Amino acid sequence: MCQECGCDARTALTCPDCGGRVILINGETKCLSCGASPSLEAASPEQEEHHRSQHHADHKHIEPDGEVDAGAREELLTKLCVLIPHWIEHNEEHADTFRTWAERARAAGDAHLAAHIEVAAQKIADANRDLEGLIEHIDETASDHAHLHHDHPH
Repeated sequence: MCQECGCDARTALTCPDCGGRVILINGETKCLSCGASPSLEAASPEQEEHHRSQHHADHKHIEPDGEVDAGAREELLTKLCVLIPHWIEHNEEHADTFRTWAERARAAGDAHLAAHIEVAAQKIADANRDLEGLIEHIDETASDHAHLHHDHPH
């Protein structure tokens, strides 16, 4: 399924480097798996036309004066609800790899190196907690628009 619009997988863009899903953000391609920005020429003509027509015909954007464009905000929240769980999962994979290497460093007798790697794994876990909080915040703001103009830190 296309991460951008929920369309059938046959029309979703695929990264030529890793086979991951590619979405269009402000006219730029971005692979959700490896972060590459492959050219649209790598996609079939049907994929390119579908995504250009589906995702660039009527995008709304935040106005320069800082006023909230409700359509742009809704689009942003929809995209974040798709992207954030992917980011969390990807981060967890990295943290697991870090912990494995920390164990290897400790087994090789380098506790200092292991400690540094474990700190990096902990920072990823902290980032995931922030992202999980963001999901909760999105859920709250979707049901309580008065919560939009708040000044508490996240």
